[in-house]
Amino acid sequence: MECRRLALKDVSLKRGAKDLLTSCTYTFASSALSCIVGASGTGKTSLLMLLNGLVSPSGGTVMCDGIDIFTGDLPSYRSRVILQFQEPPSFPGTARDNLMLPFSLAKHRAAIPPKETSEAAVRACGLSVSLLDQEMDTLSGGEKQRLCLARSLLLNPSILLLDEPTSALDPRSEDDICTLLRETSKDTTVICVTHSRALIAKADHVAALEERRLAEVPLAASERIVQLLEGS
Repeated sequence: MECRRLALKDVSLKRGAKDLLTSCTYTFASSALSCIVGASGTGKTSLLMLLNGLVSPSGGTVMCDGIDIFTGDLPSYRSRVILQFQEPPSFPGTARDNLMLPFSLAKHRAAIPPKETSEAAVRACGLSVSLLDQEMDTLSGGEKQRLCLARSLLLNPSILLLDEPTSALDPRSEDDICTLLRETSKDTTVICVTHSRALIAKADHVAALEERRLAEVPLAASERIVQLLEGS
């Protein structure tokens, strides 16, 4: 299932008794880098889970290219719309084992990338190929985060959903990943929850999650963006 443009139409979302979204309507630009900002506890991660189909709205419609994602083949949808959490899961074994883990699943087995392709993805994320032979539990938080990003990119998603993708990185690595995500967004819709000013500087769109709705923030409104980041 191809999917390029995600949209919320009059969507409401709850977490327990708490309302996270109320009658929210917003369209994410396709083949673009969009950043979501907002205060802690407003439901930004839950929003990404909604866009991935991991949680259902209490009202309204989540649409992929104009089709309600919850009326179609969700497993197929999730194979094209990849979600990476702020602390992605890692598993016992080497970094290479973790990098290639999704391709052990039947739905991805036919897309196993050549060794050269997988190693190129690792280098693109600022990691040495020699790291692939290390045990996963010897990697730093930043190395794990970048390895998981390489894994997500190898899945060749139509849409990439990222929760704080630079949170564990030093400034140099952060700049490199921001540049990579900017390049990736030329062919892939990239949607990030972030508090990174470096990433926002690369964004095509910034949306603020406030008062249970998403609203576009003009890129020129730098003071407003800083205010939102300081509240996150």
